[in-house]
Amino acid sequence: MTRYIGLAVLLAALCGWAADRTPPVKQKTPAKQKTPAGEQPAGSLSGYTAMSVDAGYVASSLTGKFEVMKDGVRITLLSNDPAKKPLPITANEVHFVWPEKGAGNQPSRILLQGKVVIEYSDTIVRAEKADWDFEKGLLTFTGSPTVDSPEVQGLRGEKVVLNFKEDRFEMFGGTIKNYPLVGMGAVPEPPGPVTQLNVDDITDWPAFLAAIKDQGQGEKPAPGKRIFALLDGKAQKALADMPPNPTPQDKDNAVKLLNRVLVNPKLYTEDMWNGLKLPQAATNLLDKSARSVQEQMGLNRLLLEAAFPGMIAGSEAR
Repeated sequence: MTRYIGLAVLLAALCGWAADRTPPVKQKTPAKQKTPAGEQPAGSLSGYTAMSVDAGYVASSLTGKFEVMKDGVRITLLSNDPAKKPLPITANEVHFVWPEKGAGNQPSRILLQGKVVIEYSDTIVRAEKADWDFEKGLLTFTGSPTVDSPEVQGLRGEKVVLNFKEDRFEMFGGTIKNYPLVGMGAVPEPPGPVTQLNVDDITDWPAFLAAIKDQGQGEKPAPGKRIFALLDGKAQKALADMPPNPTPQDKDNAVKLLNRVLVNPKLYTEDMWNGLKLPQAATNLLDKSARSVQEQMGLNRLLLEAAFPGMIAGSEAR
């Protein structure tokens, strides 16, 4: 069965808008209205603005509203904010619930069923069912949910709720296997390396743009050619049309395109990186049979640094 891979659909496009707009359309808050502190503006879906999809079956209305995805679904939510990590979701089936006609341009809820796995920040939650209420910013897990993170290991409960607005979780009727006493004499783990790119990570913009466009549009296998291949037509054109001395907006748009590639597990191919010296950390990650999204992003960041030496700040040193 044909799989729907890497659609990179703007969540705003769930109501039928174009899938790839540069710069992205921004929702404006009506005059004299303010978004309460700590809340995301309407249409933000908890701060995520795009997603990539891999599913064996997708049903959608003619207006572009997804109805159901099944046969092994993997969704990765993406944000325009480089500091906000992608949020990967896997499940056997995903059902979209839309508000009544004219009541909104985004789904009000997403229902996930069967082997649900969500990686939020450094936390991995597994369950048989999940109900994501976008209006409340709550993601509720049922069906033997478990939670694992660097701080909390082996948490099991009857129900687990992720609160995106407050960046916290709640557990109902459960146990915790291991909870380190950080702040009570224990030493916390140091933070991991930065993976997503921001504008300042490109240390030589003219050289970087010249190199990636030369590789992307050349005939020989090269990392830049692979990056172009993983972008859709509009994104390829946007990157190819970047001026040699980009404006701040150009740089921001380019980084957003590159961060899409950072979450793609198909970036590396041996022929495209042939002859390039990879750091040991990248080699170790390539040797793994399975990688988490964060590990995949770390690997892809290292691959970009190796492909464009002296042009991208080293993530391992930060």
